[in-house]
Amino acid sequence: MAAALWARQDDGGGKSGTDELLNLLANPYGGTLSTNSFFASLGTSLGATAVIALLFCFLRPYNNVVYAPRAKHADSKHAPPPISKGIFGWISPLMRTTEQDLVDKVGLDAAIFMRFTRMCRNMFVVLSIVGCGVLIPVYLLSANEYTPQRKRQDNYSTGQGVSFFYKLTPQNMYFSKSFWALVVVAYVFDIVVCYFLYHNYVAVLRLRRAYLDSPEYQRSLHARTLLLTDIPNDYRTDDGIVRLTDEIRATD
Repeated sequence: MAAALWARQDDGGGKSGTDELLNLLANPYGGTLSTNSFFASLGTSLGATAVIALLFCFLRPYNNVVYAPRAKHADSKHAPPPISKGIFGWISPLMRTTEQDLVDKVGLDAAIFMRFTRMCRNMFVVLSIVGCGVLIPVYLLSANEYTPQRKRQDNYSTGQGVSFFYKLTPQNMYFSKSFWALVVVAYVFDIVVCYFLYHNYVAVLRLRRAYLDSPEYQRSLHARTLLLTDIPNDYRTDDGIVRLTDEIRATD
């Protein structure tokens, strides 16, 4: 059977698709950065977030089974605070609820999860402020910085003749005298992350210690559960466990 060989398709300039891919991998910032694409993506994300939030606000008052099951089935001690039927009625109780209230109402695990989400929020806010406040001015200054190495580069890579939005990227940090700022910011990021992790580990340890010492935990069944290991084969039955525990003398 005769086989036909077809020439590789290119863009008319002699470059194949593989060559284009390699060029993009070698210089990921070399392509044109579309400002419209960025704002379209940002608008889509913010719009979807707003729609989901509004759906929650409108559906919550009429779906207590889904959004407030503990209000109906939990006892008075573990029931959540009363929430009005207004669209934004859940915001005020949320702002007044303390971490200790979460431990008492929904348990330690849920309170630690909420603390973790708050830690992530606060940490990324600080990182964003530090990163944008330091790196964006450095990128803008580096875009117009002149070095002998850049003289041998084309105009696009030196930041000339490109949009303002493109100058906010680290493309123009090549051969820049301000490259040390990225190293300093990287160390600052590490310090910020370590601080938040240490601060929250200490807080979780305090919450856990207080929960284990609370009367509710001391009276719970799982707090009095005993794990037995290395039990002889003769005692690995219900009657054997009873005989084994009867031989143990409890001490004060």
